[in-house]
Amino acid sequence: ASEIEQRGLGLAVVLNKVDLVDKETRNEAETKAAVYLHERFPGLGRFPVIIGSAKKGEGVAALREAVRDLDRLRKKRIPAEVLAEISSPWPTSGRPWVVRQTGIEPPSFMANPPQGNRLSSRFVINQLRESFGMHGVPIEVRWRKVKK
Repeated sequence: ASEIEQRGLGLAVVLNKVDLVDKETRNEAETKAAVYLHERFPGLGRFPVIIGSAKKGEGVAALREAVRDLDRLRKKRIPAEVLAEISSPWPTSGRPWVVRQTGIEPPSFMANPPQGNRLSSRFVINQLRESFGMHGVPIEVRWRKVKK
């Protein structure tokens, strides 16, 4: 997962052998596996976790859809006015945040926080991820250097 994040790729995890799990415990097992994986690799948000069976061909359609979604998210462009709207409620000490997208594949952003307000990159990434559903893809945030 770390290498995937460093290379700017998307991540979906497929858990095989669901045919060996009885139907009553299948949903519980899927939920537990997803929670475990998301906690273990938080840098990519709530990436898709798909359960399937190679033997029975289960999960193939879900995987195909997840790959299409991840590719779309890696290429997502967000207009400046939308970024201004979602960043307006962020903590500020006067001047508003300025956030602009600088690239895709992976989505990259430049953040210019209000003077003296340097929240972590993780805060900005989490806000962008939740606002735009960008789970499963890395998001890069750089800080704009303010001239003194």
